[in-house]
Amino acid sequence: MGATIRVNMFGVGSRRRKVQPTATTLREEPHTLRELIAQCVEVCVERHNRRAKNAEPTNPSDEEVDEMAKVGKVAFGIDYNGAVVQLERAVAHALQSYEDGLFRVFCNGAEIQGLDAPVAVHEEDVWTFVRLVALSGTMW
Repeated sequence: MGATIRVNMFGVGSRRRKVQPTATTLREEPHTLRELIAQCVEVCVERHNRRAKNAEPTNPSDEEVDEMAKVGKVAFGIDYNGAVVQLERAVAHALQSYEDGLFRVFCNGAEIQGLDAPVAVHEEDVWTFVRLVALSGTMW
């Protein structure tokens, strides 16, 4: 009884920082922002761990290679480190990062505030996770 949501993601290798909605299938429908974040992290961890175990390179299309070359990095889907991520630690880290204000979550442009805020998942909704980056440097 999973739910499919569309998550805004940067296009891989895009110089112009194109944001494209990407379908993401969750194992069940989340009821709070906490559950949504945890399930999105679960999907990302599963993808990463699959890549970490993959010793065979992927064959990107010519178009994908051209896009990656424009940015200056051509990758073939191999995780040379092979480190497997622990799901529980990744979820805890993501939730702590949200509480620390390192990212925000929007549904159709409206910010969802608070981990225990109720969320309703509809197929036409677009979810956006915005990572906030502090500017550093000195003024003089």
